[in-house]
Amino acid sequence: MRDDVAAGVLELCRLLAKKKSLLHRLLLSESDTIHYVKSENFERVDAILLEDESVIGEIDLVDCDIAKSEESLCRIIGIQPRELYEIIDGNDPRGRELVTLRDDIRSMLERLLRERNRLGDAMRSATREVREHIEGIARIRRLKLPVDE
Repeated sequence: MRDDVAAGVLELCRLLAKKKSLLHRLLLSESDTIHYVKSENFERVDAILLEDESVIGEIDLVDCDIAKSEESLCRIIGIQPRELYEIIDGNDPRGRELVTLRDDIRSMLERLLRERNRLGDAMRSATREVREHIEGIARIRRLKLPVDE
């Protein structure tokens, strides 16, 4: 692998590893959030979701850097961006690392989507329960206390 290509691959690996780490943080957060939804600790849920927004912002920035790095590497090699991961040499350790990181990230994104769907279901269920509690309290409030005679 030429030095300029190797440097580009290394930079891309670094960025993908950073994204993978951030996605790992989100996955851990999802488990915590589901736990707090089930235990109806919505203040903690809100705090976690705010923290997640920050991590998602970091991922967005890393994604921009990844796109720039991929574009730069494609220019060096002289290929279209859609061809990059197809032509990376699987016999080269740096190439294998790059493809493995990309595949790991895809897998993590799929898992994160499943977890987000699970969280959405848990939150909808908790919302129904809270609504039922509110309706029960409202029914109790409508009861009239007997007037002392």
